[in-house]
Amino acid sequence: MCRCRSFTNFLLVAAVVALAGAATPGRIAAGNWRTVNVEQGSFMVEENTRLKDLDPVFQQLYLPDQDMDLKLTSLIQLFPVDPDLFDAGPVKKAKAKATIGGFTAIGEQQSLGSKTKKFDRNGNLVVTLKIPAQQNLEFVFVDWKFLRKFEVPAGTSVSVSTAIETVDAAADPDCFDATTLCLNDDRFKVELTWRDFVGNAGSGVAFPRSDDSGLFFFFDPGNWEMLVKVLDGCNFNGHWWVFAAATTDVEYTLTVTDTVTEESRTYENELGQAAAAVTDTQAFATCP
Repeated sequence: MCRCRSFTNFLLVAAVVALAGAATPGRIAAGNWRTVNVEQGSFMVEENTRLKDLDPVFQQLYLPDQDMDLKLTSLIQLFPVDPDLFDAGPVKKAKAKATIGGFTAIGEQQSLGSKTKKFDRNGNLVVTLKIPAQQNLEFVFVDWKFLRKFEVPAGTSVSVSTAIETVDAAADPDCFDATTLCLNDDRFKVELTWRDFVGNAGSGVAFPRSDDSGLFFFFDPGNWEMLVKVLDGCNFNGHWWVFAAATTDVEYTLTVTDTVTEESRTYENELGQAAAAVTDTQAFATCP
């Protein structure tokens, strides 16, 4: 979806007005915020905008009835853009700062912190953080500001995606990393590493989609590389099942770990080989 500069500025003004009203207890209008339903474990909101300059991006999320710890993952992606541009000085040094905060139901403001990131070679900026249940936040905002701007190449879009997922308080600390997917009430930890044809390598960026499934991308959040599911098959054959489907021919290693027993299963794909589906219904004999 393409938005012009004037409309983007309108959104920013609206955001400032909303925050000003929220500073007074009881004056938050939930209708002005995007509702995030985390009952199924996760939710993602996305905005795509085409900008002449790197203007600030502001997202408002309404989290009714939060009673568990939450993990917030927010990322910015520039696309389509020539990767060689990220070897150039202005782009390579570009930075953006994500400021995250929130409000309780009665309008009390709380800061969740801020993080400053540089673009990676594929044009990604990713931040993750934990939102403790005891903070009792019903409204969370993510405010991205570009600290070092550069001339945006013609035809470049800016995509902003934010995912919210429930995470058990006793979950593995890795569950709050951008490259780790935690499924089934955080019992299983899923990680993915990759290597492409020119020697670039890295870790897949994880986005949850439900309590038992999630997605990974390697290069571009508009190009999802893998769907992973860990399913409870205990009532069928006494095992947890791992299913995965990848649309890639790059090399990868998928690792799924049972955080209760520390047992792991790995699934690999060779460079140049079209990835086969994983349908492992004997993955973990660790029921319940």
